[in-house]
Amino acid sequence: MGVNTLAAAISEEPDAIEDIYEPYLLQHGFLDRTPRGRTATRRAYEHLGLPVPDSPAADGSQKKTVLSAGDMPTDRAADPPQYEIGAYDYPLPSELIAQEPPARRDASRLLVLDRATGTLSHREFADLPELLRPGDLLVANRSRVFPRACSAGGRAG
Repeated sequence: MGVNTLAAAISEEPDAIEDIYEPYLLQHGFLDRTPRGRTATRRAYEHLGLPVPDSPAADGSQKKTVLSAGDMPTDRAADPPQYEIGAYDYPLPSELIAQEPPARRDASRLLVLDRATGTLSHREFADLPELLRPGDLLVANRSRVFPRACSAGGRAG
């Protein structure tokens, strides 16, 4: 299965697959790059609850095989779980919503969670390099906000 097919199947951009998902899966040992393309590792099969192919590769190591949609266990739910939309409803004062970007883009706010202590701290994006450690995974969000305004009206009640 090609990257474009996979991207279409999960409603993602191909760049997101290559720039975000693939590095994550490689870093965590679920995916390998080979001359034949990307292949699932033993760890991926075990994580998905699938039998690991037992045919050895030419070098004597465990053969890695590309997963296909038909390989997925049938006991997994086909549909994503349903969430209550009300769980995402919270008060957000309008004065806390940015109307324009900061003069210095690296001065934008950054909320940091210390996973060891559970404490939160407020920092600036410019502080990010000192917060990252070797082996950390940084996910880049390429989404864009369209500069649009909509007005809606309806019957009160």
